[in-house]
Amino acid sequence: MKIRRITRFRTKVLLSIIPMILALCVLFGGMSLYQHNRLLHSEFVKRGKALADNLAASGELGVFSEDERLLNAALRGITGEEDVAYVFIYNDTGKRLIGGGKALVQSGLTSATETLNQEILTRILADRRPATRTITDAGAESFLEFYAPILSTEVRLVEEQYFGMPRSTRGPSENRSRVIGIARVGLSMRNMDAHSAYLIKLWAILSAVFLAGGALAAYALSRRITQPITRLTESAARMAEGQIDQKITVDSQDELGTLATTYNEMAKALARTLDERARVAIELRDLNRSLEDRIRERTSQLEETNRELMRASRHKSEFLANMSHELRTPLNAILGFTELIIDGVYGKIPDELRESIEDIHINGRHLLRLINDVLDLSKIEAGQMRLNLSECSIQSLIDSTISATRSLAAEKRLELVSRVETGLPPALGDSKRITQVLMNLVGNAIKFTPGGGSVTVTAKCVRSAKCEVRSATESSSDPAPRTPHHSDLIEIAVADTGIGIPTEELKSIFGEFRQVDSSITREYGGSGLGLSIAKRLVEMHEGSIWAESQVGKGSIFYFRIPLRTQ
Repeated sequence: MKIRRITRFRTKVLLSIIPMILALCVLFGGMSLYQHNRLLHSEFVKRGKALADNLAASGELGVFSEDERLLNAALRGITGEEDVAYVFIYNDTGKRLIGGGKALVQSGLTSATETLNQEILTRILADRRPATRTITDAGAESFLEFYAPILSTEVRLVEEQYFGMPRSTRGPSENRSRVIGIARVGLSMRNMDAHSAYLIKLWAILSAVFLAGGALAAYALSRRITQPITRLTESAARMAEGQIDQKITVDSQDELGTLATTYNEMAKALARTLDERARVAIELRDLNRSLEDRIRERTSQLEETNRELMRASRHKSEFLANMSHELRTPLNAILGFTELIIDGVYGKIPDELRESIEDIHINGRHLLRLINDVLDLSKIEAGQMRLNLSECSIQSLIDSTISATRSLAAEKRLELVSRVETGLPPALGDSKRITQVLMNLVGNAIKFTPGGGSVTVTAKCVRSAKCEVRSATESSSDPAPRTPHHSDLIEIAVADTGIGIPTEELKSIFGEFRQVDSSITREYGGSGLGLSIAKRLVEMHEGSIWAESQVGKGSIFYFRIPLRTQ
């Protein structure tokens, strides 16, 4: 059976005090009963010995003469005493001379009619001292028996005293008395047992009264102790429910009073803290509301500014596209006429003019490329460029790029090679824009590679399980793309043994009008639009572009496009 655990503090206090009160009642009551019974028994024994001695002294003459009248006279002074049950007088042989007492007239009392115990007779005759024993009769009544020797003093004969007759063998200092009988007094222990039972009953009643009074006192004490704690607990519970304005009445100056005072101070401090927090929360809410208004206002301003910037960028792109178209038309005419002059259509030209006309033609083509780059970038930003998708051979595109740039590589004594994976399938894409990306990457590789170096173009098919496409702006040392979009990809890499690019510049080389530094721009030339346009064109094919480089060892530019561009 599961016993319920006691949890109330008041009950614990009561259960701690009541056992102590009960133990004190039992201890002191038991000790008092024991001492009282011991004293009562001692007095009872003294009284019995005195009665036995008195009977022995008064019955000496009657025993000596065996006169029944004298013996009855000796008994009359004893049998009338309270608690005397029976009285016997025996001679020195153990013969009963006379007996009397209240117990003799009771039926079934066998112990009173017994003869003198031989062991007691022998002991008294030997040492002449009183004896005591306790007996119980058939009626379960107890008696305390006292035995006293009846002594008779021996007297010298006339011949010994007056005529100098020989003395007996006893010395003059020896005791000349002898035991001539035994007095036996039996005291009933009925009254003493009744008195003891009365004391036990009285002790039980007093203990019950004392225990009840102690329980009431313990209850009052526990209530006095636990009542402040109960008030404190109830106040703490109300405080936990949100009622902070709690106060406990201080009724005492002891530890409980100190605890109540401390609790009141804590409640006040908590109320102050909560008030402060509420005030701060209100201020913070107002500040947030003000901040939100300011953020909305600033966001609105930024959105308006962004719209203006977008309009300006669109107008810029449209202006550049229009201006590039207007510039390219007369520039094409200039380039056409210079080609006709160089080819001698208009006749042979002097040698001193040919070099100048060729410079005009070369710089015109350079200017045309710049205008085309600006026009392409403007079309991409304005959203006017579209891809013309068609089946194309990556091998053919790379071969055409190698053929177009071979003369530039030969001028710098560079080795220009291509390594295309065997069996590379045709791709679906804009062959013109893919070729433009290749021309930009190969042209940059040739431009930034010192003489005697090499430029290598490789192409292979990559499964989507091996790579993931990522944004082309994330150029870093980690070449692994991130987001798979297509099952098969074409990966093209352009590697050179040129000057290399610092690691911290790899993330910015694909920006518009960006080169590593101004000194390179002055030394190698260029507008800084080639890589930016290449990145835009690769992204239009849903591809990615990135670079790896070590300064002084060269660079590798990768780009991946789907085998089948959607």
